[in-house]
Parts: sequence; C-alpha cells; structure tokens
Amino acid sequence: MRRSQFSLLLILSGLILAISGLIYGTRSHDLGYQSSEQGTLLHAIYQSDPTTPNSSSSGTEYLQLSNDPKIYIVNVADIANANKLNVLSTHDYIFRYDSDTAQPINVTGKDTATYSSNYTLIGTGYKVAEIIGYDSSNQPVNILTNTFLQKPRGRYENDWFLGSGLAMLGIILLLTSLFTRRGTQTSDAPSRIVVQPGQVQPTPGQTPHPGPYSQYQSQTTYPVASNQFAQPGAPTSMSTYTSYPSGQQPPQ
Repeated sequence: MRRSQFSLLLILSGLILAISGLIYGTRSHDLGYQSSEQGTLLHAIYQSDPTTPNSSSSGTEYLQLSNDPKIYIVNVADIANANKLNVLSTHDYIFRYDSDTAQPINVTGKDTATYSSNYTLIGTGYKVAEIIGYDSSNQPVNILTNTFLQKPRGRYENDWFLGSGLAMLGIILLLTSLFTRRGTQTSDAPSRIVVQPGQVQPTPGQTPHPGPYSQYQSQTTYPVASNQFAQPGAPTSMSTYTSYPSGQQPPQ
C-alpha cells in the first residue's frame, strides 16, 4: 500500500471514529424509573435491621402485588415522608422502581398481608423509589424515598466515557495522517536532473540519451601512415600522430 493510500485510510478512519464518538456521547440520558401496574397488595414481609432489631423504622419491606411476579424492596429508613403512610386506606399500590437494581430474593417471615406466620417469598426483587397509594377518597398519595428526591429523573446513563474515547482515538488518527501525508509529499518530490549542454531532458522513467556532442568527448588516437606508404608527392615529414573522433577512420 502506498503512503498516500495509507494516509487517506487514516483520515477516513479518524473521521468515522471522531463522529461516532460524538454521536455516542450525546446518547447520555436519564433512564427514569419503571412503574408497576396498579394492583392489590398480595404479600408483605417485614424484616428488621439486625443492628436495631426492635426498631420498626430501619428494617426492609418485601412487597408483592396480586398481578405482578416481581418483588418490590422498600428500605423503611429511606422513606422521606413516612407520616403519609397513615392516610393510606386501601391496599392498591403502584410501585416505581429502578430496573437496574434487580437482585434474587428468598425471604421467609410473617406475611402481614395474609396474616400468615411463616411465608416465603422467592423471586427477583427491585428497589422501590416511589410508592403511590390511595386515601379514603381514592386520591393518590405519593410516598417518596430519599433516593427519589436525590434523583427524581432516575439514574443517569453517561455514555461520554466511551464516546470521548472513540472521539479521541479518531483525533489521534487524524493527526497521524497529517504527519504521514507530509512525509509522503517530501519523499515523492521529483529529483532534479542535471542536463548537459545539447542534451534533451528525459521524461520520468526514461534513461537520458547522450547529446549530439557527447560522442566527441571520447576520442581515440590513430597513427598516420609512415613515409614508406605515402603516395608520391605527399609530404614526408608528417610522422606525428593525429587525433580523430571515436568511431571515425583516418582518410585513405
């Protein structure tokens, strides 16, 4: 692969990664909470906190609705407006929960909904952020947790960690392509050809041909015939050597 092609490949790859990283990062959003269907409380098992076994405000409630197999986990100490529990007059509830808090549940205890002294709840549990109950007038009552007050829009999913990584990698490839392209232009620059007087400048890839006068640059010395071979009337004193161009014969 030529350097120019490799540089172009780096540019395209860098642009794709940089743009993809920015698009992926902008996907960051609040996940919000999931809501259960309104249903009647079917099971409710309370387990006290081992550190404060005699306190009813620090344990955990495991709740299940009649039309829902999920188990909803309520940390009693996390309820911000526990005083509103007293106005609830029905057993119909809606639970808003964080779907990312799924955990296996296997608890046994007194079921306050069915008054069973020894009931076991087995299933998948989710932490509750908000409880929606109803008062005697069938008006909704919102029981909020501190988790909900801190994050009313739910957990935030930050995609910028991966997105910025992709964008940074793309920028690195783009910078690398610039240096590669600069090196390509330097290495591909045409070399200067020195043309001798009378020589035609060759086209790229062509071997220079000798000029019309280059044949005279190399000469060969030929002796002149001696006196014994001279023709009658020719001078007899020329016994020296005369130079002739290479490839030519002395006159006969």
